[in-house]
Amino acid sequence: MEKLNECALIALEVSIPTPGRKATKKDLQRAAPDLPPDQIATMGVFRAFDPKLTNGLQAVKREAERLLSEVGVKFGRMGRVVPPEELERIEKEMEKLRTKFSQKEADMLAAHDAQNAEWINKYPDWAPVLEKKAVSQSELKRKTEFRYHVMHVMPAGSGGDTHKAIAGLSGQLIREVVSDCREILDKSFLGRETVPQKALNGIRTIRRKIAGLAFVAPQATAVRDFLDATLNTMPESGSLSTGQTHAMRSTLHTLADPEALNREIEVRTGSVGFDGGESEDEQALQSDEHELVMEASIDDDETGEAGDVVIKESPASRPAPSSPTPRRSLF
Repeated sequence: MEKLNECALIALEVSIPTPGRKATKKDLQRAAPDLPPDQIATMGVFRAFDPKLTNGLQAVKREAERLLSEVGVKFGRMGRVVPPEELERIEKEMEKLRTKFSQKEADMLAAHDAQNAEWINKYPDWAPVLEKKAVSQSELKRKTEFRYHVMHVMPAGSGGDTHKAIAGLSGQLIREVVSDCREILDKSFLGRETVPQKALNGIRTIRRKIAGLAFVAPQATAVRDFLDATLNTMPESGSLSTGQTHAMRSTLHTLADPEALNREIEVRTGSVGFDGGESEDEQALQSDEHELVMEASIDDDETGEAGDVVIKESPASRPAPSSPTPRRSLF
């Protein structure tokens, strides 16, 4: 893990305004004069503007996330660890995306007035409410930002849980490979006798990611070699033949199946494979998402109004978690 000190931790921080504004009792009295008491019912949010207004910003954000995920492995909730040889290229691409984001922001602000009027006119019965909750250009601009942070992973003092997060990088990398291969298998290979050359682009990207981050996972070299055994037989141009498509699909089936991949790792290394379950961070994120069913992302004025609510699921209504299945693991 000495090479980890040379790697960069890149954290993406993108703020995009969303149309959610808290609905109040007064707002919804128009639709239901006899609302039930808060104890048995809660209320949601209004869309203060057309969500399509921020589509351009959302697209750039996804592009930045994809750029980092193609070369880096997730490090807790802080960002992705990127190998040193990729850092210069990634920084250049991120600066291009920052410029692109600024252009999309300008487009959004320029379209705001017309879009806002169109949105209100689309729902004339609710025009008074939508006008009241309309978001100004200045507020949109204040809530729109594209930033990224580049730093080294260097524990300070006792390190807290940093050492645990570092140790978990190996399992995280393999889990990401499994997930990415499953997506490519489903989207490009299942049900097809032949596929075009571009179907291999994502697989080659996965291969580069494994090779660049092999130092974090002892199993990564075995996974890379297993993938290379098939990938090296694929053509550099033109569509794949039926036989080549079947061979690549078979390899993806193994890479996308944690148990099958574990068996392959064990055969190639003579050691136990990886834990194919969710990481603690993924479980925590799902728990957070489960807790928050609906929330207004753009708050009303600080003074607010009586009756403002945020919908949350009560603990009693959550499904009981299933017991984890024990499995052997190196980490």
